[in-house]
This record gives sequence, C-alpha cells and structure tokens, in this order.
Amino acid sequence: MGISGDFGGGGPPEERDHDYHEDIPSFPPDLSFLFLPHIIIPLILLGILVCSVLRLLVGI
Repeated sequence: MGISGDFGGGGPPEERDHDYHEDIPSFPPDLSFLFLPHIIIPLILLGILVCSVLRLLVGI
C-alpha cells in the first residue's frame, strides 16, 4: 500500500511539471517584454539627462 501510495503521490508532481512546463515557455517572452521597456526607457531618459547636463556644462 505504501508503494501504491507513493505512486499516487506522483500524480500532483505530474500536474506541477505540467504547469511548470507551461510556465517555462511563457516566462521568456514575458520577461523579455518586461525587461526591454525597463532597460530601453531608462537608457533613453538617462541619455536625455546626460545630454542636457552636458549642454549646461558646456554652455551650448
């Protein structure tokens, strides 16, 4: 009975693996879409800030 119980306990991990398998393909696109704006937008803002500071310092 203990062995069959162990096999019965193997059911939920299969569901977990299935959910985890579904999460794996979904995460890279989600992360890429999250990271791209979070990296590109601050870089653009940082570039604008640096240019404005340089203009103030140089006096252009």
